[in-house]
Amino acid sequence: MQAGKFRVGAKDIAILGVFSALAVVSSMWLTLRIGEFIKISPVFLVVALAAGMYGVFGAAIVAFISDLLQALMAGLGFSPLISAVNVLSAIVFGILLYNSKSVKRIVMAVLIRQLICGLLLNTLALKIYYGIPFVPMIYLRAVQCVVLIVTEIAVLWLVLVVLDLPSRLKKN
Repeated sequence: MQAGKFRVGAKDIAILGVFSALAVVSSMWLTLRIGEFIKISPVFLVVALAAGMYGVFGAAIVAFISDLLQALMAGLGFSPLISAVNVLSAIVFGILLYNSKSVKRIVMAVLIRQLICGLLLNTLALKIYYGIPFVPMIYLRAVQCVVLIVTEIAVLWLVLVVLDLPSRLKKN
């Protein structure tokens, strides 16, 4: 896939498929659930790798396909609003992390993703779908948000800057 062009080869499709499968597996079996509406999941790392390698297009595809497959496999109803928030979150990663090793961009991506997409929009989506009062839920999710901001920045710094996984994966 070339920057600015939607030219995708078979290898790129295969890699995006593997990323989608990894996101589903990590979401279903490696997620820590605290109560009914608080979860800590490693899916962000898979989406960030797709964003680092393929930009907005790749990250959005992985986020959408993995969200849809997870809903189907878990027997849960598919939630278009929550899926849209996840795709928006992937787009943020794609814009800020594509071909970038900047710690500043990692921090910006995580802050925007967690504060706007995670805290505000996902909480609003939960209110719309489940009728949960917004204000009490946002307080609970704010604690989760703070923990995730610190964790995601550290993990993304390690994976994208120190280990430089997107460049290593693209070479092979």
